[in-house]
Amino acid sequence: MKKIDRTTLTIIRCAIPLCLSFLIVFGVIFVAVLRPSLGWFSTADNLTATGMRVISHSENCEILVERATEYDKTKGTYPIEPIERYPGIAALKTYLGADGFDATTATSTANAPKLAFELINELERNDVDDYVGGTVSTRYLMPGAYGTLSFYLRPINGATRVTKTFHLSLKGFYSVESEGNYTISSVSSGTTLDLLKGHVLFFTDRTGGSHEEYRYDGLVEDSFVYDTAEHELCGEVGKEGCYKITLYWEWPETYLDIARNMSTDLQTKKYPSELGDYITSYPWYFFAINQASPDETERSEGYDDGDQKIGNQVHFISVILEMGG
Repeated sequence: MKKIDRTTLTIIRCAIPLCLSFLIVFGVIFVAVLRPSLGWFSTADNLTATGMRVISHSENCEILVERATEYDKTKGTYPIEPIERYPGIAALKTYLGADGFDATTATSTANAPKLAFELINELERNDVDDYVGGTVSTRYLMPGAYGTLSFYLRPINGATRVTKTFHLSLKGFYSVESEGNYTISSVSSGTTLDLLKGHVLFFTDRTGGSHEEYRYDGLVEDSFVYDTAEHELCGEVGKEGCYKITLYWEWPETYLDIARNMSTDLQTKKYPSELGDYITSYPWYFFAINQASPDETERSEGYDDGDQKIGNQVHFISVILEMGG
């Protein structure tokens, strides 16, 4: 039995808002308790490319993203004064800018050492929006959410085969509001940041035409290797000569969703069998309490407490990918 239901978790900020990518249009009723989520790509410099931005390069390849984020969206039309959809986003952009990230320019011509970019969330629901007097389609980063993260690799300098290691980490932020002003700080709790590693899972492969049919493989614990020899060039217009790299992520709604949907030697299920080894090796990534318990009910409580801890302490989540050799 769950200690608190998922609606309650949402109200206590366990849901982090997203839109068509990794941000969301959300009702005024949620403004006080929900925050947008974002990701960025870490890089040494930033060049330009047709239709995309080159954000990192090495001796044999470039890494590109398609466009900048859409953090500046507002809602409301004249004579109603537009309001900021993402409370605190201006303060977050200032925070990111001071750290060398370009989170403001929506073109491919800006020159900045780092670039904030969007993820894609597939979980959609309809919520009442009192501001527009109706319902809006919303996408939340919350237990049960799932989606993708994509970028592009382009070989250069005559390279015919490129093999790169990408290191993945998660970073959290929280905001404090006072009289309409927001202050952004990094989440420093190692316990909370560890929980992000077990609750927002990343994989290199996914099959299936719908969420009910998805099968994941290639669990990403802290890094993954991409070898162009094992993939085909991207067929998208304007991206000739590039390889599209996609990671698939999911925030399992409950521990039982994991435990009862893990592959075995006899049957392929939603999650690969190595996820079980990951849980065994790092139980503190998954359970805020009852980490050593073998009891399924107690583990479920520990997982739910982890969700609640994230919801209480994290208002923004960033995904950081760094390219190695």
